[in-house]
Amino acid sequence: MGSQSSVRSFLLLLTGLLVSAGYILFFAVLGHLGQVYLKDNIARRSPVSGQPVHRVNSSEERESAERLTIISIPGLSFLELREPSLRVMPELSRLLQEGVLGAVNARLAGQGGKDSYASIGAGRRSVSGGAQGYNRWETVEEVPADVLYQRYTGRPSGKEAIFVPAIEGLASTNRATSYGGRPGSLGDILGRNQVQTNVWGNADIVSEADPAKGLQRYAPLALMNLEGTVAQGDVSRSLLRSSPWRAGGVSTDYSAILDQWKQRDNRSVTLIELGDLQRLYAVRSFYSEESFAAQMQDVLKEMDSFIGNVRREIADKEDLWILSPVVHSDAAKRKLTMAPWIMHRNDGGRGLIYTESTRRDGVAVMWDLTPSVTERLGLAGAAEWTGKAVQIKPHADPLAYLLGEIGRMEAVYRVRLPLLSVFTVYEIGVLLIGLYYALSRKKEGRPLVRGLLWSIPAAPLLLFALGPGLNGTLSIHGPKPGGGGLSLASAEGTALWNAAQIALLPVVLAAISLWLVRRSLWAGCTWIGLATAAVLMLDGWTGANVMKRSVLGYDPIIGARFYGIGNELMGVLVGSAVLGTMAWAQQRQGQPAGSMPGSASVAAGRSGRPKRLASPAAARSGRAIGPAAPAADRLFHWGLAALYVALLIYLASPVGGANAGGAITAAVTCGAAWFGLRRGERWSSPLSAWPEKKPLRGGGRVPKTGAGAVRYLGPPIPLRNLPVLRQTPRSGQPELVHTDRASIERQPGLGQYVLTVSGGEEFGRTTPRSGKPVPKQPGHEFRERGTKLRTALLLGLLLVGGILVLWVANVWFKGGQHSHIGDAFRYLAAGDLAEIKDILVRKLKMNVHLLGASIWSKVVLTCVLVMLAILVKPPRRFRRWRRLYPAFLNGWAAITIGTVTAFLFNDSGIVAAGTMMTYAAVPLLLLSLEEQVEESSDG
Repeated sequence: MGSQSSVRSFLLLLTGLLVSAGYILFFAVLGHLGQVYLKDNIARRSPVSGQPVHRVNSSEERESAERLTIISIPGLSFLELREPSLRVMPELSRLLQEGVLGAVNARLAGQGGKDSYASIGAGRRSVSGGAQGYNRWETVEEVPADVLYQRYTGRPSGKEAIFVPAIEGLASTNRATSYGGRPGSLGDILGRNQVQTNVWGNADIVSEADPAKGLQRYAPLALMNLEGTVAQGDVSRSLLRSSPWRAGGVSTDYSAILDQWKQRDNRSVTLIELGDLQRLYAVRSFYSEESFAAQMQDVLKEMDSFIGNVRREIADKEDLWILSPVVHSDAAKRKLTMAPWIMHRNDGGRGLIYTESTRRDGVAVMWDLTPSVTERLGLAGAAEWTGKAVQIKPHADPLAYLLGEIGRMEAVYRVRLPLLSVFTVYEIGVLLIGLYYALSRKKEGRPLVRGLLWSIPAAPLLLFALGPGLNGTLSIHGPKPGGGGLSLASAEGTALWNAAQIALLPVVLAAISLWLVRRSLWAGCTWIGLATAAVLMLDGWTGANVMKRSVLGYDPIIGARFYGIGNELMGVLVGSAVLGTMAWAQQRQGQPAGSMPGSASVAAGRSGRPKRLASPAAARSGRAIGPAAPAADRLFHWGLAALYVALLIYLASPVGGANAGGAITAAVTCGAAWFGLRRGERWSSPLSAWPEKKPLRGGGRVPKTGAGAVRYLGPPIPLRNLPVLRQTPRSGQPELVHTDRASIERQPGLGQYVLTVSGGEEFGRTTPRSGKPVPKQPGHEFRERGTKLRTALLLGLLLVGGILVLWVANVWFKGGQHSHIGDAFRYLAAGDLAEIKDILVRKLKMNVHLLGASIWSKVVLTCVLVMLAILVKPPRRFRRWRRLYPAFLNGWAAITIGTVTAFLFNDSGIVAAGTMMTYAAVPLLLLSLEEQVEESSDG
């Protein structure tokens, strides 16, 4: 019997994996059909000239630069890096063809781009606090800027050209945040290494009514030192020229900036801010569409001409970078908040940027520029920086690739919130409907409700597979007819394509639910649990290519996570793995022998010994199941241990899930489930957290069901309507009663069976005279407290074990990969408790925020309500389930404990708890409904 059960379970799991893989492959093939033509016809050609391009091999050692020029264009987005804008920007098109291209998450850096400059200067996320830079001779608050600087700082002004008078307030503001950035850190390192810093240009919006109101002087925050000064530069309005037909009546004086730029030192870092595009978008609402388009063309032409002049003047050992600290309003409305970053390197590097901060080709965060600057100059960065220096990943056509990826990010971002909102509302509704049917015992529509309940644990796998096939309006479907430029997918066609895939989702979900309804509860939970966990693990260990683009995955536009596994899918992974394995363990108790579900007979084994109970029908009807061989049990238990360890290693590894809270959650959840199943004793089972009154023994009270326990060593006997002699509650005299429930369980290690019967009223051992219950013997409460203490000790050890696995995986065996978890352990090892405190405070604030803002908190509350109602009404159900389905209820308890752990140890713990608790609440409802179905068939 044991071998047949294992074979059937294996075939069931294999079928589930094949079906899931086929679904994912279907969407993956559809999503990449448009890219096949690109790969064969376009990827080998330039997006501008159409001429063939060749792959550039990256070298291990690249020659460092002596000078670096960064042109910052506030407002520039990827909407300008396509036709027809590229037609008026031949110089920028050339840089796109010859250089390195990336997309920077500008949303994370803050508002308006001003925080972007502060973050670059600090090497980590920082805020500007409204601080701006001024030339020393400019009048601020009716005094020269250098005098105002001395007033606020108490330090004498030197020969520096630019001052940030509010530097002390800026530093204080950042110390008060949980990010702990120090703006000016980059400039301080450059100054100590005799690298000149220069800042030219501004993004002022001139207002004649209030000249100080339109100041936009945030660029100095990127290169100032810790004292708030920049060596050389000019950010005054002397670099603006009068242009009555331009926005604000002024435009950038490109020739003046070029002349001053040529005077830079041989070893220098220069930041040039071109503000015309931002000035134009600041007053966009006043323009007609035709006038705005004409102005846009003029602005782009002038900027492109200036970029060409700078490129031609670049020395041999100098890099030219073009960066946008913030995208314009039109791009932000379309959720295209990824800003372009173009690098023209003196070593001829070409391709996509790659950084350990995101581990995504072509994607970086704003503070990755900081270590990239020092790395290009051959300098060491600061230990406090969280940014990572960029590397070059060769690519044949980086622009085509990035436009496709950003378009897909846009599509997932647009679909993600509405789709998850609909799903969570649907989930809450189905759970409440299922609870109503479970409590009311209503028969009409029960199969439909069971199908709806099955759709909830089946949905995450389909949502996981949805993202890769979605396309955005920046996706490239082919070359533009009649030219070498790029053509874009039409908005209508893209929307129709995405809508078709979303519409297919409920159809596939309905088919899977219909298939699950026809399976037994254990088989269905085993299939959906193990299939979901296996697909997520397989994708995670093979690069997470689906997870990175999934609706349930992390969103690079939001920027909360860029690699590993997100908290939504972490909850799905751990919950589904424990549900599937514990349902499999319950199923492995044997296969039905002799009778159909609902039968009242008891089938005996060939040896005459009663068999163990497996399915709900078998457990209640007395149907017997053959015990599995001890060798098969040991193999199954240690196989589960290997599976759980693999899950823990994946979540803890920096090259895998890189999820610290997930690793701790997996250690506690999987450890509790495994120990509870392995030992089968109360000290190690998470079920021991729920107290149960002791059996009648020397003065104790029996459970409220009126159940009694007797030793039985004989052959199997019919259990329904079994006559039992019991004591009446009042007189204490024997009374013959008949039971309506009975079960038989084998005692571990005793070779005996306990016959447990239930029925009738509550009773206890009473005295013949008074009829009052005899007090419990001393020591019962102590033993109960000892059981809870041992359970708490076990959970504590599992928690410590998870942290140790994290330490080992991220400090000793990190495989050359760096992660945020490894950085945290590095801070801890260095004794930087302030940094650890900032991390904890930041995560706590995020959790508190999501408690009120995230819809997953409503899912958690609904699941808690459902489980409490199921376990409380009708009374005594939970203790009966514990006897009949110990492995299944052990898994339920482990998932519930894991949900609490996930909530406490994740920065978005309510999200992980919401997806994980689903795998505890839904099976309880299904078990209740299945019992009602089988009782109806018995009736």
